[in-house]
Amino acid sequence: MRELENVIERAVVLCRGDTLAIEDLPEHIEQASAPEACVLTFSVGTSLDEVESRLIRETLKFTKGDKSLAAQLLGISTRTIYRKLGEIGFGGEDGSCPIDGSGM
Repeated sequence: MRELENVIERAVVLCRGDTLAIEDLPEHIEQASAPEACVLTFSVGTSLDEVESRLIRETLKFTKGDKSLAAQLLGISTRTIYRKLGEIGFGGEDGSCPIDGSGM
């Protein structure tokens, strides 16, 4: 997070106009590709519990099992994601994540 702040501050200082453009960012960021978007589709009538469960599972796959990052991306607290995982039977008794087998 600190690195991002430094990059933005530097770009603002060095920017020649009143609008920050992609060209004002360092070359390694300017040329970085955006992550692939993941699209989830649901049939009409899918329960909200199922939608929530799939969204959490897919977000955990995207974050390679990082529950803190998944919670942040979903806009919920880390505590909430652990609770939701317990509710849907997704967290093992040992705290492992079935996506990657890692612990908490």
